[in-house]
Amino acid sequence: MKSAYGFFISFVISILFAANAQSEGYNVSGKILKPDGTPYSSSAVSFILEVTNPASTCVLYREQIINVDMSNTKGGFHVVLGSGTKIFPVGGQVEAVFSNEAALPCADATTYTPVATDERNLKISFYDGSSWQAFSQQPLKSVPLSTISKYSQSTRTVESYSSKNLLRAKVDIPELTAAEVATFQDLIAGTSGTYLKTELDPTVKDFAKATLPTCAVGEVLRSTGTSLVCIADQTGAGLPTGSNGQFLKHNGTNWAAASLAIADIANLSTQLSDKVAKTSLPSCSSNQTPSYVSVTDNWQCLTISVTLTGDITGTNSANTVAKIQHIPVSSTAPSTGMVLKYNGTEWAPGSDASSVGTVTNVTSASSFLTVTNGTTSPTLSVNIGTAAGTVAAGDDARFTNSRSPSGTAGGDLSGSYPLPTVAKIQGTPVDVSAGYQDGDTLVYNAGMSKWVLKRAGCPTGYMKVGKGDPFCIKLFDSTLRTFPVALIACSDSGADLCSSTQLIHACRDGNKLGLGHAAWSNSIFGGNVAINVSCTTAGGAYGVAGEDITSYTRYTYCCKQISN
Repeated sequence: MKSAYGFFISFVISILFAANAQSEGYNVSGKILKPDGTPYSSSAVSFILEVTNPASTCVLYREQIINVDMSNTKGGFHVVLGSGTKIFPVGGQVEAVFSNEAALPCADATTYTPVATDERNLKISFYDGSSWQAFSQQPLKSVPLSTISKYSQSTRTVESYSSKNLLRAKVDIPELTAAEVATFQDLIAGTSGTYLKTELDPTVKDFAKATLPTCAVGEVLRSTGTSLVCIADQTGAGLPTGSNGQFLKHNGTNWAAASLAIADIANLSTQLSDKVAKTSLPSCSSNQTPSYVSVTDNWQCLTISVTLTGDITGTNSANTVAKIQHIPVSSTAPSTGMVLKYNGTEWAPGSDASSVGTVTNVTSASSFLTVTNGTTSPTLSVNIGTAAGTVAAGDDARFTNSRSPSGTAGGDLSGSYPLPTVAKIQGTPVDVSAGYQDGDTLVYNAGMSKWVLKRAGCPTGYMKVGKGDPFCIKLFDSTLRTFPVALIACSDSGADLCSSTQLIHACRDGNKLGLGHAAWSNSIFGGNVAINVSCTTAGGAYGVAGEDITSYTRYTYCCKQISN
């Protein structure tokens, strides 16, 4: 892998595990040489140690060890696996990943289920000041806890029974005799006469503990005080059969189905004593009403008759409109086409006047229009001229004179004529109160429901980069993200993940890519590797490297084009 400084780095590593590793970790040693054979040297080197399954498809453990001083080690290093900052699993101990007894979680949220003979691999990476460099993975052939795990799985038995199948008591119990074993087996089988079940509820009557009577279908048990007897169930399936509209009514002995009577409702008879029964009322027709006749002591239907007065005369069933607004209406029958007309005394039928006539003359004070031939087909003439007081023709020279409008403007215009102001566009207000600047555009703001000025340049929060083709760049936030998450974060904010060229220009233009920030670009080598760029000096050198898009996290810088 090419480094940020333009030369290649190769690795020579040897791994040594302590023969008696304790819970504090395992010793790991190695040596880093440059391509020219000189040792790598730095006063503060960061390492990432990862333990994986044999196939290297599952990261079981990941930790970071920082500030390792290799300034005087001639390329040699020594670290302790288990002593760094745990990245995965959070708070987990390195010893646990060497156990083959149960399934283990992977850093990518999957699960790895080992077998008794499974070993582990170790991957070591270090940061060379520009990007992370990785050694080839090393198999771990002899890890004490892994050996213990394998041994415990195959040997932790008593005769043919696993430790999970044994009952263990943490007390000092003497060896059982053959008779005691037989008594224990009787107790398990429920045939022991030595250990009897203690009475759980001594308050239950003795007769209730005796043999229960056999009840028929629909019967339940009932206590008489001295014994239990079977009686019919009056609360469930044993209820009596009734018909529609009946209620459950107790007759003094049992529950039975019966109709609801007036006497069953307290005080109902008194409340109904002076009420008329519906069956005693007759069925009356239109314009009739029930009427009580005391002589016969019954209800009869009587016809309603009302004498009308005012503008309407007669009765309610036979009436006539004799007046309109108290003016009499004539009794004369009208003919077809007649209308009702007031003759000064009454409303009477009469013919409708059509007012048909012939125009024989039109008088015009200004002589604009003349009517001749005073017949049913008159001739109308428009008097056209060029002097004042005459009708102007289309080519009249008077039309060349200026005719400026005056008054208050309306619609999309405001102010007064002849110098109105465009205040709206298609009815939407225009707000240019901020003042114009070169390159500004007019855009519609949906939140404000009006047209507003948009400044040319970068949006709020973005910095303008003048190197190359100018563009806008912004650090999305300080959270380190994997490549897919960074790509989505920029897209959701309406921007794009910066290209590697843009990130390099940001380094060169006053270090608008933060010093020491390794940022993702939108360039992908292929497979699972993406390009990242980092500024190594303020406004100067930069580094370009490839990283695993799911395992490594980098800063998220989003880019936009300059607004016009």
